Formats: sequence, structure tokens, C-alpha cells
Amino acid sequence: MTIELMTEIVPKTPAEMRPLDPALSPEVVAWVSELRVIWAATGLSITRFAALYPIDKGSVSRYLNGQRVPRDHWFLEKLLAVQAENGRTVSPDVREHLTDLQLRALETAHPREYVVRLVSDRLELAVIGQREAERYARDLEEQLADRVRKIELLADDNRRLRTAWDADRAATQAEKERLEREIAELTAYLKQARRRGVDAERRCRELEELLNQLEPTVQEGEHEPKPDPAVWGGVPPRNRLFTGRDRLLEELRSNLAREAAPAPQVIHGMFGEGKTQLAVEYAHRYRSDYDVVWWIPADQPVLVRSALASLTPHLGLSSDAVSGVAESADEAVAALRKGEPHSRWLLVFDHADQPEDLRDLIPQGPGHVLITSRNCRWQAYANTVSVGVFTRDESVDFLTRRVPHGLTVKEAGRLAEQMGDLPLALEQAGALHTETGIAVPEYLQLLAQRTSKLLAEGRPSEYLVPMTAAYALSVDKLEERLPESMILLRLCAFFGPEPIPLGALSKPVPGLEPQVADLIADPFRLLRVVAELGRFGLARLDLAARTIQIHRLIQALVRDELDEGEHERLQNQANLLLAEYTSTDSDERPSRTSPH
Repeated sequence: MTIELMTEIVPKTPAEMRPLDPALSPEVVAWVSELRVIWAATGLSITRFAALYPIDKGSVSRYLNGQRVPRDHWFLEKLLAVQAENGRTVSPDVREHLTDLQLRALETAHPREYVVRLVSDRLELAVIGQREAERYARDLEEQLADRVRKIELLADDNRRLRTAWDADRAATQAEKERLEREIAELTAYLKQARRRGVDAERRCRELEELLNQLEPTVQEGEHEPKPDPAVWGGVPPRNRLFTGRDRLLEELRSNLAREAAPAPQVIHGMFGEGKTQLAVEYAHRYRSDYDVVWWIPADQPVLVRSALASLTPHLGLSSDAVSGVAESADEAVAALRKGEPHSRWLLVFDHADQPEDLRDLIPQGPGHVLITSRNCRWQAYANTVSVGVFTRDESVDFLTRRVPHGLTVKEAGRLAEQMGDLPLALEQAGALHTETGIAVPEYLQLLAQRTSKLLAEGRPSEYLVPMTAAYALSVDKLEERLPESMILLRLCAFFGPEPIPLGALSKPVPGLEPQVADLIADPFRLLRVVAELGRFGLARLDLAARTIQIHRLIQALVRDELDEGEHERLQNQANLLLAEYTSTDSDERPSRTSPH
């Protein structure tokens, strides 16, 4: 649509204005040109317009000269209203055209304000949807009340005419049953409408919070967002609730920026500690420093080559459809190693297991490599950054942001303590509170009584699966690879959540069950079992301190799978080992290794 469309309502010759800045984008030029034509048709001066409406002359001048694009439609609507008073009504097509021009100009001139405008429009639509749902619910309530009244009338008629109208009783009963079915259906519809109203209200709150987060950045005049890399593939969306970890991010950045060809950086930790979230935040935070950012799911080694092969077209190489997956992957690695055509690249291998699986697929070149893994064996192959759980302050900060109107700082602290500051568990608890409004005391009671059931509830928004599912997957893999590892895992579940000295698990004592005694008596088997627990993220190993630590929630999940008899048996085994250790190694024992 062009200016010719508006000849029906405005003259073509605009008022005398300052020439437009040649640096203005085409979208802004198109918008200001149309705006000047409309302005000329009003016959008003800038001074007169500012006197009639609550706007200063400087803003009007900046609008008309393209120095500023208004975020809302107020200015345009006022101009069109003046035209309407002069007998020049704007057609819907022209109004839609002008609105579209303004939005395109706003997007190119002020991207942040454009985002705020879109969120505001969505909020308005959500409010409209809420009102429609409420109106629909009221209509259904009226229909339901009408049906109930009809049934009452029919019941009265049935009682009065029962003796005389036996022949019609079947028909009356059928009508009553039909109306009851309608009531049941309308009741179901009413519940659905109410749920829609609740969903619409929740969506309104979310959009209001997002708008409140975006608004200050526009008012404070923050810098425009940095451009994305030329190649950006597979990176998960940024977590808007990402909390803390500044020291780890700075350590990763420092390690990678220290050398021209830095060694890969491995983000290591147990499951649920936020390894992937840290890698996602790093990719987004430093994306402007790279020309290529490529995310590679590495939990299945057979698919890593496929992910690398899909990068080849972006490097100016032939696709895997032409040369095959294996050859394309090798070509991609070679190109990255040489830095051609891009030397600033970042590869993220997420959920890697054994170092040997990826040794030939990690390019050593000018770019950077991040690897997330539970397996502590990566320490021998690359620089390792240990994630760990949140600090208590980080946990409280995360929970109060995750549930902004539902948790006090004190309640968040209590919840964090019982969850052991584990990020996945905290996210799950926050999600369940948002979905159900469950109170903290009730949640903690369920955590103590029904751990597995509770940790299966609450879908975490930034993690693939709930904690119970992640734990079950790790245990299944552990049992498949080394079943006897479960002996040590179950035994450690009955120690305290603090680090357990390996010395407490290395000396058989009288009274131990044969399978426990045999495992402890064989140091090579024991070390292999300890290594496997660390590999699958079920334990944290400190080789320097010679300790193994099981997170309190993993311990709770293990104990939840056992009956009372097994509880008593394993608690007794832990007591025997601890008693022997504290009596023979009193000088070395830590202060907090008491059994559960």
C-alpha cells in the first residue's frame, strides 16, 4: 500500500518540514512520509497541537522528522481524529496500513521498544481472552440454572400427575435423563471455562511481569542487543531465571581467552546441578564474540558425527547428503581446526560420557570447546570446572524469583535447606508451587514421607525431565553396567549427606553382610564401583580429600525404594562401618559423618 491509497482522505502535498536524515532506515522514511501527509491535512501547527493535547513540541517535532518513532498509537490516533472532525474519515484499510508502517519503523529504529510493544499487545489480547472466558462462564451458569429450574418444574409435574399420567411417565423420565445429561455436560463446560479463566489470569500475570522487566531497560536507555553469530545452531533458549554462577562463568571465560588455542573446558557435576544451564548461559552471554556457535547433544556418541556433519553447509563445505555423515563430520572438524572460514567458533558437547568417545571429534584450533559431563574421568583430558549446588543465597534468590508472590525469604531458605540447594530440585519445587499453590510446610512433610512421588511432580521448565526420572535413568544405566555398584549406593544412603571418607568404606568388620564385606575387602572392585557412581552423577568424588558424597535427595530417593526391613539392615551396616572407622582413625575422621 502506498501514499496513493490515502488520496481519498488527505492532500498529497505535506507541510514544509526539515529534510529527512539520509541515515534513516527505509521503514522509518516510509512511516514519516505518510505521517507528514496526515499532519499537513490537519492544518495545525506544532505549537497549536501541543497546546490542545498533552504532548510537548519537541516530541512532535522528533516524530515528524523521524528522530523518534512513537511506541503506541496515541499520536497517530489524535491526528486521525482531527481529520475526522474536519470531515475526512479514515478507512480501515488506511488505518491498518499506517499501523503496519509504524510497527516496521519502530522495529528498525527502536528494537527494545518494539519488543515491549509486542508484549503489551499480547497482554491486551490475554486480557480480552480472560474477559471472554468469564463471559462464557457466566452464560453457562445461566444455562445451568435454567436447566435446574426446568428439572424442578418437571419433578413437580411428575409428582402431581403420576397417578393420572402413567402412560407418559416413560417419556417424562427420558426427558429428565436427557436434561440431566445436559447438566453434566454444561457442568463440565463450566469447569473448563473456569480453568480457561484461571489460565488467562495467570498468563496476564506472566506478561505483566515480563513487561515490567522490559520496561525499565527501555526507560534507562540500555545499549541495543549484540548481534547473533553468523552461524547459530541448536542452542537452547536462554533461561530468564538463570541465577548466580558468575564466578564459574568468569572462570570459563578466563580459561578460554587465555591462549590462542585453548584446551577444551569441561563443566563437571552431578545430575541436577545445572551443567547444561551454565553452558547455555555462557553461549548466550558471549555470543557476540563468536562467528559460529554450534550445540551438539553428546549423550549418544553415534549422533555426534551427525551433528557435526550438519554444520558443514555453514562452513562452505558439501553437505552430508553428498559426501556422507562420517566424511562430512571429519571435514567440519578439519575446517574448524584450521579456522576456515571462521576462526571464532564455539562448540558445546552436552551430556558427554566417556572421553574416548569424543577424542577424535573435538577440534584443536583457534576456537573454543565446552563439554558438560557427569564423568570425572574428563579431568585427565581437559581443564575441568566443577559446578556444585547453589549457595544458600543463590537458592533463596532463585526461589523468590521463580515464585515471586508465593514465597517469603524465610520459607525459601527452609525449602533450600531440605532440598540441599540442588538447582533441579529447587526448579521442580518452584514449578509445583506455581501449579498448585502448595504451602512450604506441606511440601516438606511430603518430601520426608513420599520423596519419590513428590519429586516426580512439578514439570521443570528448564530441564528435560523431573528429578525422579533423571535418577531412575542413571540407576538403570548403573545397574546395566555394574550391578554391584548399587550395593555401595544403598549403603551410602544411610550415612549423613556430608562427604564420607573412603577410609570408612575400606575395612571389613565383623557383622557385615557377605556381599558388603566382599566388596569392601577387594580395593580394586571398590574403586571401580566408586568411579561408576561418579560417572553417572550419583556421587561427588573428591580424590584429594579421599571422600565420596551422595546428595541428600539422592539418598532419600534410594531409601524410598527400600522396605522397612532393608532400612534397618542397611542402617546397621552403616553403623558398624562408622563405629570401626571412628575408633581406629580418630585423628582423621571429619566431624560430620554420622549415619542417617
